[in-house]
Amino acid sequence: MPTPRYFTQAPAFPAETSVASLPTISLRGLQDKSSTEGEKLFEACREWGFFLIDLRDSDDGTTLLQDAERMFDLTTELFALDQATLDRYAYDAPRDLTGYVH
Repeated sequence: MPTPRYFTQAPAFPAETSVASLPTISLRGLQDKSSTEGEKLFEACREWGFFLIDLRDSDDGTTLLQDAERMFDLTTELFALDQATLDRYAYDAPRDLTGYVH
């Protein structure tokens, strides 16, 4: 869930499930050309192959989070449509790789 509004709607993460402590990289730090943040990114890629990116202190990150939230809103609107409308856009593989799947 990309934003606090949607994050609070999600169920709590199961306490008994193991989680990895992935490194967090600041997008703002990367944009500011911070050598520390660049080194953290390099090490995270080398050691883990994965990382979390903190979008909060960046205008671009804020825009991305707002766009993601709008996509969640659009998904809600899409699945609120009646079945006949959804069926008009049904997935038709292999000719079409997009569309609604019932």
